[in-house]
Amino acid sequence: MSETTVPATQEAPVVPDWVGHICRVLQKHAPTLTEWETSLWEGGVRIDLQIGGQPVGITLRPRVDEPAWGHTDSLSLALQLPPDTTLPNASKKVVEALFKLIRKHDQGGLTLPTAAVTVPTHETRVPMPERSPDGRDVATDAEARLTLDAVLSWRTAHEELSEELQENAYIALRAMLSDDLYPHVVGLGETLDEAQILDAWSDTKQFMKEGRAPQKLGLYCHIPYCTVECTFCYCGKTEDFVRSDVDQYVDQLVMEADLFAERVDGMPFTSVYFGGGTPSLLTPPAMRRLFQHFYSQFHVPEGTQVVFEGNPDSLKPNKVDILAGEGRVTRLTIGIQTLDPDVQKYVRRYNKHEDVEAALRAARSGGIPHINFDCIAGLEGQSMESFQRDVRYLLSLEPDSIHLNGFRPLPRTNFRQEGRAMSLEQERLRDEMLAWGHELLATNGYANQLQQGPHRTQDAANIQEYDLRRQNSSLVGLGFPARAHAFGGYYYVRSTQDGFVPELRHQNTGARRWRGVRSDHNEEMHKFLVTNIRNGVDRAEFAQLFGQDVLAAKPEPLKILERLGAVDIRQRRVHFHTGNLVDSLIYRVFCYSDAHRARAMSVWGHEFDRSVDYRALLNQYVPQND
Repeated sequence: MSETTVPATQEAPVVPDWVGHICRVLQKHAPTLTEWETSLWEGGVRIDLQIGGQPVGITLRPRVDEPAWGHTDSLSLALQLPPDTTLPNASKKVVEALFKLIRKHDQGGLTLPTAAVTVPTHETRVPMPERSPDGRDVATDAEARLTLDAVLSWRTAHEELSEELQENAYIALRAMLSDDLYPHVVGLGETLDEAQILDAWSDTKQFMKEGRAPQKLGLYCHIPYCTVECTFCYCGKTEDFVRSDVDQYVDQLVMEADLFAERVDGMPFTSVYFGGGTPSLLTPPAMRRLFQHFYSQFHVPEGTQVVFEGNPDSLKPNKVDILAGEGRVTRLTIGIQTLDPDVQKYVRRYNKHEDVEAALRAARSGGIPHINFDCIAGLEGQSMESFQRDVRYLLSLEPDSIHLNGFRPLPRTNFRQEGRAMSLEQERLRDEMLAWGHELLATNGYANQLQQGPHRTQDAANIQEYDLRRQNSSLVGLGFPARAHAFGGYYYVRSTQDGFVPELRHQNTGARRWRGVRSDHNEEMHKFLVTNIRNGVDRAEFAQLFGQDVLAAKPEPLKILERLGAVDIRQRRVHFHTGNLVDSLIYRVFCYSDAHRARAMSVWGHEFDRSVDYRALLNQYVPQND
């Protein structure tokens, strides 16, 4: 490297002392860490590690609101590996420990040399001594000992909790294969009668009037029909229908709306969502009928976010006009997934560029303010070049958001039911696609908004999803198999116990069947912690929702996670640091209520085998960069 000359009038930038201190703290507890060095780089500080002979670089810069390997209060961190290498699990533990030490040290306000400076790295390489450079055993350093106890105790804690973590991984896997939304109603729900649900809504309405429930209420309508079932899709849908089935289904939706309208009369809805399946398959008369009936029966104020999902080929201009007019749609989600003709043959999806552009033009001319595109990484036959071509094309159309999803080969997809599986190479390629896509969107002005990614503006995000996560909001679910939530009463769903298509046809005659999980005030708090384990908890927000501080309400799971180095409790917020998505799925089981954890093992436990690596199985289904 060439050395940059620093004017004599300026003090030469140096690597802050705390960086070296953290490396020295780590050295005594990572036997595979043989060398470390620190240096300045164009933007901050770089730490280079030799872990078991493998070079690993960590770059630190002032925090930026864009995707990064990790964030602390003041910093954003990037992981640098040599080309075509991966990080073994043993090395990963060392890197995670370093990150936790940095995060623990960062209480806000850390600064780094930010000038574009390059300096030689001679004399910065430090071999691992038996003792720290000042001659003291690191373990006797009071500051270091405090940090180690709080942060590096994950090693001992993981050993002590190994059996419970193994059980957690099993529950997380079974939940993933069933339905990943706590409290996993599809897999763990019990039969409910309609009277129980209606009574629960009467109670929820009263709770909201008294200020004992979140003042958020969503309306969700599910349309379960698709022209063709895509091989990658695991949503509630079928291609096995005729037009009269759809007409009958719309009749049932109208009657179901009347049923619940009586229980929520006068309550203002804060979000509306039409999902599927393919809602845009509805005929124009059916669309008009549903919009007019819903808005006459339910109180949906002007300006409420109304989201509608559709496919490009069925979003014809006459339908988009209805969405923009009678539908009052404010956010149109267009399912693209892939535009590569070769990939489309594999996945049974046949979008065309001209249909995408026509739907977009109609939406813009009709005044729909926000357009979202959905795109999937990791599909059969998809290359990096194919994925990049799709994303660049969609970006050129300037939508308000592009939702990049990683393909999850779950057993309920046609992909898996036809006996296919993703190779390790395909999984890695999928994750590389997602990392590239998120970086491209970030550099083009798309940022994570309302804990969703990436959007141009906050009001382009999905309000209903945010309210469900951050408010435990209530949700009236209409149609089959729509999910619903009456706060303080039940999380519930239409039953699919006897098979999706048979149940749909049976319930389309008016014989509605339900499954649900009782959700009293205590269970609602557990739901909040489980849902927010990656985003953190604002203590004032929690207290406003539930009437008490989170530490007083739920001390047990927080103590366990603190021992594991997965939580950092501060005056205003509880920060969760659960690593990647798989780790968070395993750790969040500690936040399950005792009753629900017991229910999970009662229903699923007969197949539990302590010799199976359930964490590795979870890795097959969870994209690392989702």
